[in-house]
Amino acid sequence: MIETQMNRLASRLGMRTGQAYTVVCGLVIALFLAVVGLPGVFAGYGPAALGQAAASAPTSPSTTTVGDVAPPSTDDITTPSLPAFSSPPPTGSSTPSSGADTPTDTPTDTATPTAPSLGPARPVGELALVVELPATAQPDGVAVGPDGTIYVAGDDLGAEPSLLWAFTATGEPVGTWPAPDQPVARTRGLSGVAVDPDGTVWAVDASTSRVLRLDPTADALVPVATAANIPPCGLLQLSKPCEPGLLDSAPDLSAIAAGPDGSIVVADRGQGTVWTLDGTRLEVLTSFVDRLAGEGPIGLSYLYDGGLVIVVGGRLATLPLGLPAIFRLRPDERDPEHVVDLGPGEIPGDIVASDASRLYVTIPSLAIVADIGLDQGDRIDIDVSATEPTFRTPMGAALRDGSLLLTDHVNRLFDLAVLDRPVS
Repeated sequence: MIETQMNRLASRLGMRTGQAYTVVCGLVIALFLAVVGLPGVFAGYGPAALGQAAASAPTSPSTTTVGDVAPPSTDDITTPSLPAFSSPPPTGSSTPSSGADTPTDTPTDTATPTAPSLGPARPVGELALVVELPATAQPDGVAVGPDGTIYVAGDDLGAEPSLLWAFTATGEPVGTWPAPDQPVARTRGLSGVAVDPDGTVWAVDASTSRVLRLDPTADALVPVATAANIPPCGLLQLSKPCEPGLLDSAPDLSAIAAGPDGSIVVADRGQGTVWTLDGTRLEVLTSFVDRLAGEGPIGLSYLYDGGLVIVVGGRLATLPLGLPAIFRLRPDERDPEHVVDLGPGEIPGDIVASDASRLYVTIPSLAIVADIGLDQGDRIDIDVSATEPTFRTPMGAALRDGSLLLTDHVNRLFDLAVLDRPVS
């Protein structure tokens, strides 16, 4: 029946039967689109979905290189409302999270204290000196306490003990605490510092592979746990826990982070391991098989969902060999997920994540801070030497509302204005 009608239609229109079928099918599709609408047909292919796809792809994100300043793309994220700040930097108190699994705007609860307005807003990308430390300090890790106090770890290699420094939000000295029982002949010092939600200050000493805690009663850093020199896994993985690979590397504790629930994790660059603190013991949380020997986790930071982002010094399965990379460890999972590779020679110094899933990676080898969208799949490079030519080695990083604190491995602490906030 249908074939007879199509033959008649083709005869009347002077077409072949196949052409008549094409015309009829086109009319049917056009009528369908007119009824359903184009947005319904292409739902799921908007900018947000494309950003998600780009973020999950195992390739480098699109990169934008900027000079002095460049705010991150806000097409796919909700940028929190921030108070206006002027130099000197504001206090570092952050607004508690709403407890949702996705980033949210700053809660409007009137009981939550907010930073005061200190004048005209600082331009995004403006770099300001917060404090200058002694020439031998070699500041590395940096963290901000709930009251806005800034803590800086001294990664020096001198004969005197390494120091943990504390400053007010505007850079006024608060105190210093020496690391106990460090060897005189050492190549590292205090490499990282973190503050948990209760205000307890934690540090890692790379020279002794220890986690230290600032004891307010004793007014001193006290040892809490020591990372073990675990044997290599080898081909048969006979020992548990073990260091992935065939080589036996010594521990090299490079960073520490505190989670919203008070959990403490430590990056071990030497053994390709992330440790978690369990009382007075360090237990293996995850290990990195895909890494060059000695090029494991350098920095790590908690995400809003309780997971971790971890930056490593060099992957094994890359061309060219040994590209630094960012991994993600989701909550309740044991195996890290590769997110994106950095470029050749982009050896990272630290990583910090924000509520808006922006990742700030310091790259001292190029004097830049890479602003990478974990969920957006983009990248913006901020050249910190563009506004301060002597700032060549950005190392540690910590977010506070409206700014990113950066240590210079020489002797300074800088404040970079950004449109972001820490994970609360």
